Amino acid sequence: MTAPELFGVSFRLVFDPEKVRFVEMQTPLSGLAAVAAAKEVRPGELWGAVGARGATTQGSPADHLWATLRFEVLSEGSSQMTLVGNHSLAMSLRGEAVPLAWGGVTIIHGP
Repeated sequence: MTAPELFGVSFRLVFDPEKVRFVEMQTPLSGLAAVAAAKEVRPGELWGAVGARGATTQGSPADHLWATLRFEVLSEGSSQMTLVGNHSLAMSLRGEAVPLAWGGVTIIHGP
């Protein structure tokens, strides 16, 4: 089975706002119209999307870097980041939803 040609990715990410602060999202995509936006809609919940018209790629979402998220560590200790699965997906050029896989992230800061 051939992987679909991808048009974009959208996601919700939750984290502990007392441990980390969202700084920015960058995308390496280029082309006719590459768009990336991320916003912390409430403390500890980030919504983001990356889309590209004319810069689409083939392969699974795991095969490509769509965006880099940068956070600032605010305090020592450990914390979790979680992708909200039912609100995070890739979209094919045919308009089909392609589920994203996420293993999670553990942030450890301190001595």
